[in-house]
Amino acid sequence: MTEKPVSPHRFLLTTAWAVMLCVSMLPNALFHELTGAVPSWLSWVKMGLLVVMTVVALAWKSLRPLRNFALILLALFVAEELVSRLTGSNLWQGWFSAA
Repeated sequence: MTEKPVSPHRFLLTTAWAVMLCVSMLPNALFHELTGAVPSWLSWVKMGLLVVMTVVALAWKSLRPLRNFALILLALFVAEELVSRLTGSNLWQGWFSAA
C-alpha cells in the first residue's frame, strides 16, 4: 500500500490555519482559562512567530504564497501594540483624560 503525497494546496492551507490559530485569541483564551491571566509576553511571541513565518516563507519555495499573509498579520500585531502603548502613555492620558 502506497501513501498519497500531500498536495501543495493542502499543505498551504494547513500551515496557514496553524499559524492563524497560534496568533489568534485562542492562546489568550487558553492562558486565561488555565492560569487566570494572559502573560504580557504572549503578543511578542506571536509577533516573533510571524517574523519566523515570513522568513521561512521567503526561504522555502512551497510556503512563498503565505509570505504576504504573514506580513499582513505582523503589521496588524505591530499596529495594535503601538496603539496600545500610545494610548497608555502619560502624554496621551494628559491630553484626553480631562475630556
